[in-house]
Amino acid sequence: MFQENRYVSLQETASMLAVSSATVRNWIRHEYLRPVNRSSGMQFRGRDVVDLRKKIMSGSLPRLARRANKATSRRSFIPEEYLGGAIGRGMVEETIAHIACSGVDIGRALFILALGRISSSGLCAESDTIRFIERGFPIPGRDSLTRELGSWRRELGDFDVTREHLSLLGLDLPARRDILGLVYQSLIREGEKAAGGSYYTPGGIVDDIAASASVRGRVLDPCCGTGQFLLAFAESNADPRQLVGCDIDGVAARIARINLMMAFPGMDFEPRIYHGDFLLDGLPENELRDGFDVIATNPPWGLHYTRADLDRLKGLHPEINSLESFSYMLKRSIDLARDGGLISFILPESILAVKTHRDIRAYILDSTRIRRIERLGRVFTNVFTPVIRLDLEKGGVSSVFTFVSGGAARTVDQDRFSKNESSVFDVAITRNDLRVMEKVYGQDHITLAGKADWALGIVTGDNDRFILSRSDDRECEPIYRGRDVDNYVLKDPECFVRFMPERYQQTAPERKYRAPEKLIYRFISKYLVVAYDDRGSLTLNSANILIPRMKEYPAKAVLALFNSTLYQYLFQKKFSSIKVLRGHLEQLPLPLWRRSEIDALVSLADGVITGSASRYDVDEYVMAHYGLTAAERSHVERSII
Repeated sequence: MFQENRYVSLQETASMLAVSSATVRNWIRHEYLRPVNRSSGMQFRGRDVVDLRKKIMSGSLPRLARRANKATSRRSFIPEEYLGGAIGRGMVEETIAHIACSGVDIGRALFILALGRISSSGLCAESDTIRFIERGFPIPGRDSLTRELGSWRRELGDFDVTREHLSLLGLDLPARRDILGLVYQSLIREGEKAAGGSYYTPGGIVDDIAASASVRGRVLDPCCGTGQFLLAFAESNADPRQLVGCDIDGVAARIARINLMMAFPGMDFEPRIYHGDFLLDGLPENELRDGFDVIATNPPWGLHYTRADLDRLKGLHPEINSLESFSYMLKRSIDLARDGGLISFILPESILAVKTHRDIRAYILDSTRIRRIERLGRVFTNVFTPVIRLDLEKGGVSSVFTFVSGGAARTVDQDRFSKNESSVFDVAITRNDLRVMEKVYGQDHITLAGKADWALGIVTGDNDRFILSRSDDRECEPIYRGRDVDNYVLKDPECFVRFMPERYQQTAPERKYRAPEKLIYRFISKYLVVAYDDRGSLTLNSANILIPRMKEYPAKAVLALFNSTLYQYLFQKKFSSIKVLRGHLEQLPLPLWRRSEIDALVSLADGVITGSASRYDVDEYVMAHYGLTAAERSHVERSII
């Protein structure tokens, strides 16, 4: 239990509040939290942090509750991807509403619903639920299930069954493999899901993974939730003792155990599903002794760890520097798999190319053969991150593997990944792409790395307070958002501000905003959208700043290249990102053409800005100077998504 009388660091405070350290600093500025000056640095009284968290979760601080951070969200919803269609939705909604209105504790409600499922399955001959409970859950031939129900009830406090509890038994839930898990997911608040990374995988994806697993034997789901992966593998595995699971959520682990027992109605067995933190608590030693033939899961993403837990994880897995929970989980699973075993994970698509995840990519290339990467798109309700399915074979020799996107499949050579910067998995690149890129990168070129100044846009910490919709006086000036940035030019301003950097959460040095000329680019975008600015304009944090510092490359030449169709193509193929990062722009080539050719590029950029030339003119010029054929130009244009 957390000791409220101790002091906690800035990092621990951010973890407890499920926000960033920058957000904590902003809340200090606005006096929601007061630090204590100690010799070991900025610290906070534990009770103050706990009190603030309670206020946020209760909604008594509207401004903080309105923040985009989902950790403060109190809303719950039925996960459409787990429901799997409209059939049964009404019954699930009725159940959720009934539990919410009755005020029954969620754990106890699920326990009663589990009794109802057991009764309707025919395992229990007793029709009187209260008598069944009072007699200690007697189920002929199923002593393990009887013990499980008794243990669960004791854990819930040996509560008395009331009329509100019994009314749950009259609800007609649809007959689904994991209906209890669906109800549980629908009751969990969105903030809790975000903080714990608790988003359950659609049944179709789970079934496909189970069906395609060519190896048979011991199966592990290290983040099993309510057991959906194990239930899918149970359909082709006659021995439940081969199925092993673990989950940090005690209610979910209980449901998984009940689910698995019901999946084998004719067998009396103790499920090998454990409640605990797979990374920090681990599984019992006897479960780890022989390794696993299949490890399949949808791990949590972006979990916040305490400093002590991070120190332990760093010691256990020094290869992982990103501190990302799914990377730790994948690395540990690779270690536990037998040689030739299958590891199948559902992961954010960012694992393929984001620099932060180069550590786990390198470990994958060193330890496994990639068997399949499939783009699944956005599959989780209220989660905007696209996801992939990643299948690996422990210890296999690297070769070609199957990449699936949009229903189309093709082969990709794994060996090329180790030659990429940061071991990027550039799965979107085809043979035609490689030919184009060889022409582009084959020309002598420089890059922006070490030859430019960079700046993030302003983070006010309270846009409602500081950002105005009109200019009220002479002290007001325009401030541009990402959506105000267009190719080559800034749109007419819609936001204004009285520049007060000392009151903002984060600003760059003012000289960067006021540079005689600079480029402004959208931060959140799947395309390169770059505008020229020579008016010393301010930007918000969705619009970032680039100031080239190269005599041989004027800012407008960079502007023309980055806005061209060819460079849109390069950006999408190399990075496949919805964020435009400094690291991306620093990898794009700036060809060392003759000075007259670069001057012509500047003139074209001026023409687009003034309206005397078009973006098409720039495209023709750039592709001609790279020597692209008509077929290659057509391929570039067709490839941009």
